[in-house]
Amino acid sequence: MPEKIKKCTLLIVENNIIKSTLENREELSNYKVITLNELRKKFYYDYDNKAIFYLMKEFSYQYDVAKMYLSHLYEVPDKSINDKINHIIKIKKLLENNNLLITHPLFKEYLTRQTIFAYNLYNISKLDKKMLDEISKISNINYYYDNKKEYKHESLILCNTKEEEVTYTASEISKLLKSNIDIKNIKVFANDEYKDSIERIFTWFNIPISKSKHNLYTTKIGKLLLNNLNLSKEECLKKIKDTISIKVSDNINIYNKIIKILNNYTWNDSLKELEPFLINDLKNTTVDEPINLKIVEIINNLDQTKEEDYVFILGFNQGEIPTIIKDEDYFNNNEKKILNLDTIEELNKNNYNNWIRQTNSIKNLTITAKKNNERGECYISPLNDTLNLKEIIPSKDYNSSNLYNKLELTKKLDILSKYNELSEDIELLYNNYPSIEYNSYNNNYKKIDKNRIRKYINNKLILSYSSMNTYYQCSFKYYLNNILKLSKYETTFDQLIGNLFHHILSLYYKEKINIKEEYQKYIDSLNYSFNQRELFFVNKLENTLEFIIDTIDEQNKYNTLNNILTEEEVKIKTSYEAIEVTFKGYVDKIMTNDKNNIIAIVDYKTGNPNLNLNNIIHGLDLQLPTYLYLSRQLFKDARIAGFYLQKLLNSEIIKDGKHDYLTLKKDKLKLQGYTNPDLSLLSLFDPNYTNSNMIKGMSTNSKGLATKKILDDTKIDKLIQITEEKIKESIQNISNANFDINPKRIGLDNLGCAYCKYKDICFKTEKNIETLKEYKNMDFLGGETNDS
Repeated sequence: MPEKIKKCTLLIVENNIIKSTLENREELSNYKVITLNELRKKFYYDYDNKAIFYLMKEFSYQYDVAKMYLSHLYEVPDKSINDKINHIIKIKKLLENNNLLITHPLFKEYLTRQTIFAYNLYNISKLDKKMLDEISKISNINYYYDNKKEYKHESLILCNTKEEEVTYTASEISKLLKSNIDIKNIKVFANDEYKDSIERIFTWFNIPISKSKHNLYTTKIGKLLLNNLNLSKEECLKKIKDTISIKVSDNINIYNKIIKILNNYTWNDSLKELEPFLINDLKNTTVDEPINLKIVEIINNLDQTKEEDYVFILGFNQGEIPTIIKDEDYFNNNEKKILNLDTIEELNKNNYNNWIRQTNSIKNLTITAKKNNERGECYISPLNDTLNLKEIIPSKDYNSSNLYNKLELTKKLDILSKYNELSEDIELLYNNYPSIEYNSYNNNYKKIDKNRIRKYINNKLILSYSSMNTYYQCSFKYYLNNILKLSKYETTFDQLIGNLFHHILSLYYKEKINIKEEYQKYIDSLNYSFNQRELFFVNKLENTLEFIIDTIDEQNKYNTLNNILTEEEVKIKTSYEAIEVTFKGYVDKIMTNDKNNIIAIVDYKTGNPNLNLNNIIHGLDLQLPTYLYLSRQLFKDARIAGFYLQKLLNSEIIKDGKHDYLTLKKDKLKLQGYTNPDLSLLSLFDPNYTNSNMIKGMSTNSKGLATKKILDDTKIDKLIQITEEKIKESIQNISNANFDINPKRIGLDNLGCAYCKYKDICFKTEKNIETLKEYKNMDFLGGETNDS
């Protein structure tokens, strides 16, 4: 920092160089650094979220619209000019009258006692110039500009594509590093279009770069907050704390930042009303990451550079450098002239001149441009009309990255194979890499280090029947779906109806509700747009649900297991090595007696039920056994009378000539599943079992029960044991990053690939498919079991 500036007490800088200015300040310097934005807020006034909220309520504005109006408060005069400006004046007066503008009455007096320097204010707006002129009337402002030497640059590196630009840059940086240039003195200027290419290609050359910080909005904890805005702040924070592992330091930091955000809204207790504010805060709050000084920094402003830096400017093309400011502002050019604001033409001219100044001030500069992008031909930046750079086509450099060289060779071999054309340098590359594995693609999963997976999931695994079933169908599908979460969850109409029926049934057996009222209340609460066909079914299914409930009431009329638990969430906490594991599930209905020593389990199905338990030995179709396992955690010593599916929605009834329509309709609602053959249990659950109105296919003969789906205590215990073993096995495999491409086939059914969304990712071959033994009659349970 210049010696002259060290004597100042207040240093005014442009908004985008505050970081570099603070970094350059010497330790013993006692001056305060302030940006033009901060100065404007203190000199005039500021506003906070309460002002935004006020405008949203007063004028029914959306969040972004309210912010837009507030951003123009500094620009308007006190007297009216036209309706558009009048509206801003009206907003300003309303905010003043409601004490929603934050003023700093003592700040002007503070300025009178300061030695003020305005430092390198090259690209200052008319609005800020007016503010500085007002300040100069009460305090002396010294303007200081670094007398940077101007450098004449000769060449522009012209590449065919963006990827070639990035590759050339990476190669040149490699040369600098080999010549012992400090990596912290290498800077790359590139817009967001280049981000992915830089991150990918620089890794080929082993060049570490500064990466874009991700924000809280992208984190699991941020999503949890937004998904629970219907709760109070205290309940929401408790929900987050109960869900995340606060033993993980990253989670603690994010959680504390969430608390800090919520503490800004003590003036409003409704999180739902604050949703747009919270989304904005989450998107503008970054996650703390380890500081690494040994990187190539990706910059967005050339004034951040120093004389000793080596700077690369990528994308020196029309429309990209300089960025053209479009005429989309709230005030048009005529209004801007009246208000003495910068017009679009003036802004673009200033931007052009600023770029010329910045470019000429850099000593070690490399500029690249591209001829083409995915949209077509690209043109050189209009800055070249002033800079007069000579276009140079770079030659290929194969001295910096073996990986890049091999990739280039494979491209050239593709051209040779497809078009019989010999590309330039193909012989040179092939002679250096004769053993390249060209055309030998291997789709197999290359195992990821288990510690990376564990860190990625924050040493916390939540498992359910459905996710475990996915793992056993194909472990790679589980990896894509449940670890990487590639599939966006979208509620379908069928899922919505299933959730609706489960919700009403769970409420009904907890307290006698008005079904029609609760049905409509649930529909009204949904964020779902029904089409006409769906609305027809929603209205029709209300009567269907009432009939279902009446039929279930009739079935339970004589059932002595009259203690009913519905939608019972069961969580089993365990651990595997350093990972906290939660296995959880919701059991639709558990019926037990007063002593809790007998239970029966029912799972409602609005779709087609699957009663085949022959695949559970392979970890598949474990839904009912999982409910057995979870229920046994609640009632450890209870005997199980039976476990069943109850199909709620059925196809149209076909008359059989023997039974009336109503009888056939009720028959469709009978329980389907497995029954304990001990008649002392069965008689308590279904006293009418000899000719059951509750269990489908239940009847007796001279030998006892005639039903084929029976499992005694020993076999039920064996089912629960197998389920527990499969849960433990899946936990171990997931924790150890075992995610091979291994879709399962049993008989003619490829269970792993059926309805899979990821067929275009795994490129599975016949070798990947695991053919499993096909069991019948559950003979793995021991003894004879008739499941036909």
